Amino acid sequence: MRRLLKYTAILLMVLMASSSVWAYSYCDHVTTAPNNKGDVLIYPWYLALDGGWQTKLTVINTDLENAVVAKVVIRSMKNSEELIDFFIYLSPSDVWTGTLKHVGVSTVIYSDDDSVVYSTSPLVFANTTPINQPMFGMDCKDDADFVGYVEVIMAAYKKATIGTAKDRIFRGFRDTTLTSQGGDPVTTTGSESIGTMYLPYSTYTTATGNPNSLAGYMELQNATLGLSTSLRSTALKDYNTNVKLTTGDETRLGELSRNTLTEVEGALSKNKVALPYVNGNNTALHFLTFPTKLTQRPYTDCTYLTPLSKFFFTEFHRYSNAKNCTMVYSICN
Repeated sequence: MRRLLKYTAILLMVLMASSSVWAYSYCDHVTTAPNNKGDVLIYPWYLALDGGWQTKLTVINTDLENAVVAKVVIRSMKNSEELIDFFIYLSPSDVWTGTLKHVGVSTVIYSDDDSVVYSTSPLVFANTTPINQPMFGMDCKDDADFVGYVEVIMAAYKKATIGTAKDRIFRGFRDTTLTSQGGDPVTTTGSESIGTMYLPYSTYTTATGNPNSLAGYMELQNATLGLSTSLRSTALKDYNTNVKLTTGDETRLGELSRNTLTEVEGALSKNKVALPYVNGNNTALHFLTFPTKLTQRPYTDCTYLTPLSKFFFTEFHRYSNAKNCTMVYSICN
């Protein structure tokens, strides 16, 4: 017994001595946010259909002392193909709104909010020139852009005051240079810039604030029919982006972060899912979204898709006609 107690004490001493490593590997990895505020938001679905059906997205920076830059990624239903991506620039306590809707034969993202840039040369924000941008073309024609899901990933933050001009935040993020491992930021030049911005995970000791400050919700609307319903986004905290994000490169969950895809899947995993519905004249739409189930798409043959995810839900396809689908829905009458 004494020998056992001795070994236990030694083990505890080792754990205490290596507390920083132990804290991250066991307690400090990405989790779902119990207060619905984090550094990643997942909007599990959107609809943009002819007949007035549209989905309004809202992103809130709940931090009262820090400006935030976040990357919005809109993905397709079947293959999680990136349909469009862009940055939003939020001052402290700021809100961005944008609407996915059907215009002509296209699905577009519309916003007249000054948190999104319409043009960089010259620098113009959407409050003066609203964006009405169609989704990019898809590689595989059997996919869809009128239904899909949305990710919002925090890219940087910086101490600021409420009402800080958006051009200062834009220039601060554009001019900030960070090493690929989240090292010391390089101070920006020019009085018009907000100054040095920090990654959600940075080794720079003077970076202060709460990167887990994003919250959001979505609204499915049909003004013609007078219908509306809302759903809050799924928030992940301590995701810890550690590489400066760009729109030139695709940003996938589990990459460019201190957390891997496996850790993200662990945070989102569920043992049981209940999908209730009502019999009768009402219709219940059941959406199942797998936001980490990304695929590699060969340009020459869209019938074969390779999963990037280690945990691939092959059993699920017994109940689905879509091959390698990322998002499916069922209709219950």
